[in-house]
Amino acid sequence: LKESKGVIDTPMEGKETRTDFAVVEYFSPADLRERWCVEAGERLPEGASLVDLWPKHGRTHQIRRHMKSIGNPLVQDLRYGAVPIMLKPRRRRNMEENHNKDSSSDNEEHDRSGEF
Repeated sequence: LKESKGVIDTPMEGKETRTDFAVVEYFSPADLRERWCVEAGERLPEGASLVDLWPKHGRTHQIRRHMKSIGNPLVQDLRYGAVPIMLKPRRRRNMEENHNKDSSSDNEEHDRSGEF
């Protein structure tokens, strides 16, 4: 998103709609490569934004359709124009790997000592 906050008021089926938004954080392509793991062959988007959204009307798929209407579909929302991509946080993956290593070494010690 180019604006840090704003209003999307694209009508839906001829009815009034409004979604207010505020960008929480921007991610450049370099940020995405650093923070996220992608599967081989997948292409990263040309940047992304973490956004707070407040729909003022309850139209079906309002947030999804509004984000598409301004050229910023939600991640993994293939119905409304997102590029298929599987993002996995690097930090979480590393934390899980470390946790698994810690757990397995604890189990080995318990197994050898016979104590729990």
